[in-house]
Amino acid sequence: MTQGMNTSQQQKVDGDSIQKQLWHLRYEDPTQYHTLVKMHLSFATDLPTDQCDGKTNEQSSSRRWQLTPLMRKLGRVAGPNKGVMEGAPLTQEGVCQAFQLIHYLNEHYNITQEGLFRKSGSLSRQQELKALLNAGGDLNLDYGTYSAHDCASVLKSFLADLPEPLLTEGHYSIHCRIAEMLQPHMSRDQKELTRARQIKALRLLFLLLPPENYQLLHDLLVLLHRVASHQKQNLMPAINLGTMFAPHILCPRKMAPNDLQYLSATLSTAVAYMIEEALQLFQIPLELEYDVRQYWSNKKKMRHQLSQRSMMDAPAKTIFTFIDRELTAQANERDVTEIALAELYAYVQSLPDSAKKRRLIKQFNHASGSGTPQLNQSTVKKQEARGKRLGESIKKHLFHKNVKSGKSKCQPFTSSSCTKVKRTNSEDFLSP
Repeated sequence: MTQGMNTSQQQKVDGDSIQKQLWHLRYEDPTQYHTLVKMHLSFATDLPTDQCDGKTNEQSSSRRWQLTPLMRKLGRVAGPNKGVMEGAPLTQEGVCQAFQLIHYLNEHYNITQEGLFRKSGSLSRQQELKALLNAGGDLNLDYGTYSAHDCASVLKSFLADLPEPLLTEGHYSIHCRIAEMLQPHMSRDQKELTRARQIKALRLLFLLLPPENYQLLHDLLVLLHRVASHQKQNLMPAINLGTMFAPHILCPRKMAPNDLQYLSATLSTAVAYMIEEALQLFQIPLELEYDVRQYWSNKKKMRHQLSQRSMMDAPAKTIFTFIDRELTAQANERDVTEIALAELYAYVQSLPDSAKKRRLIKQFNHASGSGTPQLNQSTVKKQEARGKRLGESIKKHLFHKNVKSGKSKCQPFTSSSCTKVKRTNSEDFLSP
């Protein structure tokens, strides 16, 4: 028993993990996210991927899915001053306000009310409740001021007044395609396979919804699933709920009344099927889950390879590039004499053109054999003594100082107008 609970808990953790990876992919690389989802949706529906993006509302040649343009009713046009419950586009605020109603209706003593979502309740109380929700406050509906029928009617009205259906108009034709998958003449085995394809297609189609639509759809279908599960008390089976909600969450707002009536049975059945299978429709298909895990696995490997390559390249980028201070300091300690020569050469190059400047550059070229002093050469030790003498000679010419030659290392300049030779960071070379 304990082992079974542990396995169940592990599956839940794995499910939460892949859900987070999926949303992270959507946030970080939305193009790749939509490409993967549309590819799998194409496999499930036999539609080309360019018809699975929800941006085109391609009509079927059959009259069943033809739409007749119709002006929206005046009350459904969302003006700039509309509240979240009065026809404004769906936002996170609207989702939160609607969830207060859903949470209240989920209570057992509300969900068993006879005729829930069918009986209208009090219109005056509904207007008052809408005004409170538009104000954006948190409500304590448990006080009993508003009945379950009041809250159900306000929720249904909120969905009906959205500028576009919760399932979006762009996805309408794909929902029609999914509904057509199941045919009466199919055998029992064929129907089972077809239903599995329908569930997979709906899962993928939901993943293409805007985040606010997805969140509200999840809360709504789970609520309606619970309502249907108590149909003995409330007399509201899934097909009745599907009939009531299909015009609000699935049908395009411009659908003509005649077309809505003609298609009502098919669309009601489609929404009723979503209600019945609600607990399965928000899981991630295994094929998509595999691709998401592969995406992050490959990205992790790529980052690791880039990190390893960067570590291998690091020793070649020292002294004159902006890199780690500790590595630069270590390199400077090894090449103090070379740094002094490089700094002196840079200073000489900045002087105005003159015979003196050309003579000093000639001495540099003769001493190093390659013009500009180079760092990390294989001949550094052989030229160290020559470099010291050259540095002393240049300082005599530049600063008119009598510098004693000796076996000690090159010392920092004591003049206030000069910088010190030894540096702890490559940024210091650019400081005045």
